[in-house]
Amino acid sequence: MLVAYLHKKNYTLGVYMFRIEDIKYNNDFVVFFKIIEKKYINNFLKDGQVYFGLLDDYRTMEAEGQQNIGDSYEATLTQKVQIYIGINDSDFEEIHGHRSGNNIRINAKQCAFCCYGVGLKEFKKESETEFLLELPATLLTELCRDKGGVENCAIIIFDDEFIHQILDELKTKKLSYMSKKVSYDDYDYIPQFDIHSKEYLLDCCFHKRGKYKYQNEFRIAVLNKENAPIKDLYVDVTSNQLQVLELKRGYDFRCEINVDAHEMGKICGVEFDISCSLSKKE
Repeated sequence: MLVAYLHKKNYTLGVYMFRIEDIKYNNDFVVFFKIIEKKYINNFLKDGQVYFGLLDDYRTMEAEGQQNIGDSYEATLTQKVQIYIGINDSDFEEIHGHRSGNNIRINAKQCAFCCYGVGLKEFKKESETEFLLELPATLLTELCRDKGGVENCAIIIFDDEFIHQILDELKTKKLSYMSKKVSYDDYDYIPQFDIHSKEYLLDCCFHKRGKYKYQNEFRIAVLNKENAPIKDLYVDVTSNQLQVLELKRGYDFRCEINVDAHEMGKICGVEFDISCSLSKKE
């Protein structure tokens, strides 16, 4: 069972409970969060509208002062520049900087649905069967800065069933997509795929500078047919596995997982037999 709520000293607000099945202690995701402005809640809850932002728009946002949402390096391939200066007639001196580089960008109409995805490893172990994840009020303030502040935002809590619904809709629309966690560092992005391929055009959407690491992002990146956000994708939001919690200034967001002995045995790779003895899975 997963319990999500707001917490401030001895106060607790908005307690929601979720059924968690088949938890694994690996990179599988236990729960997802997405912070949205309250004005979009009705579009989401009433119509099931899932919005995919155009990455080209995020590139301009950083220059306009939206430092948390915007990123001028979105979907960019950076390659180091190396300059050689001739000394005398035969010796050369190499000059280069750690951050110097050529930015190569292909406008491929990439769009993305971004959220915060966590697995069990990212929860703090409180006891043998209890785990805690906390997003402190200071982090929420930073995440909501470009969305009008904490009081103007809500957090959507959902499981991987919702993610699979989105992916199924993308398949129906016959759009190329990729979904995974974003990596963060200040090194050059080295593509794994040919730069002209659809795989590269999607994979380059999952590398961001280290200063954005606090976002801990999970993304679904899509190659849209038009150079515009995707606004016509709808999913079923009637599931009890999806909740919306309005944020409050000064409150932390917490998720607690309580796991019974049987489920804990599955996580640890241990089986219970009829005599209650333990046997390690092969």
